[in-house]
Formats: sequence, C-alpha cells, structure tokens
Amino acid sequence: PVILSGSGSGQEIAAGRDHPCASSQARHEEPAQGFALVPRSTAHLPGILISPFLHASWGHLLSNIFPFLIFATLVGSQGTRRFLLLFIFFVISSGLLVWLFARGHSLHIGMSGVIYALWGYLLVYGFVRRQLLPFIISLIMLLLYGGLVFGIFPTKMSISFESHLMGAFIGAITGIILLSDSFDINH
Repeated sequence: PVILSGSGSGQEIAAGRDHPCASSQARHEEPAQGFALVPRSTAHLPGILISPFLHASWGHLLSNIFPFLIFATLVGSQGTRRFLLLFIFFVISSGLLVWLFARGHSLHIGMSGVIYALWGYLLVYGFVRRQLLPFIISLIMLLLYGGLVFGIFPTKMSISFESHLMGAFIGAITGIILLSDSFDINH
C-alpha cells in the first residue's frame, strides 16, 4: 500500500500500490507507512493513536484543519474538559473501529475520522437536546457541512470512507449517551 494525497474536506487516504491514482510522488512518501493505521495489522496498532496526526500533503492537512477547528470550537464551548475527553475518545474509538473493519491492505491517515466523530456528536446532541443554541448550531452545521454526509459512502478508492463512517457513527452514539442525565463528563 501507498499513501495517496488528495483534495477535499476531511480526507483519509487508503489505497494500494497499484491503484491507478498512485503517483510517483506518493510512492516516495513511504516512511509514514510505519505510523499509518493498517487494518488488522498488530504491527500498526500504534497507528490508531498516531495516524490522525499524519497527512499525505499540505493540501490534505489544510482540508482537515478548518472543519476540525470549527467543530472543536463548538464542542469546546461545552467545556474544555468535555472537549479533551471527547477528542481522546474519538481518536481511539474511531481508529479502533477502522482497524477492525476497514478494507485490508490499506493505509489510513488524517484527522477526518475525528472530524466526522465531532460532527456526528454535535448533530445528534444538538437535535435531540431540544435546546435552542445547540439546535441552531446543529442546523447551521447541517447547512454548511451537509456535504460531509456523502463522505461516508465509498466514492473514491483513495479516500477512507471507513474513517468517515466509523467517526460519524461513534460521534452520534456518543451524542446519544451524553444526553443521559446520569452521564456528565464535565464534573
């Protein structure tokens, strides 16, 4: 497998060496392979924690920075402790789900699994909570980032839809769990 760079919001990169989009530039980025998340490879278990911080190119990094900053700020407005706990949980849980269920023989890098987890969390938490501010924020997010919905489908071989799907899933489930009055991570 090789790391492919791409463009677009929230991309994870997953492709094989013989993938038609593999460029000679991508083939020279192989040192990152040791830190990437490779499904069901015990040698790449550290990739669960490391891969969100790796990106295939400056374009890939920039496409992840803006959605991350927006969603992180929105979650952070609920409390710094909540954001930090959710961030750590989303890195581990989305990475673990990708490690367990993603296509084999592929490399996954980038922050989009966490971005989709933050997005899924904010959407569910805001809609179900029925409080005006979270509801308005969720509505604005749906309008501005509604295109993220299409990222959970396998549209391009070089984009890890599994990271998007698993992130959105774990974020939505977390949003539902945190709605419980008996579960408070702020204290």
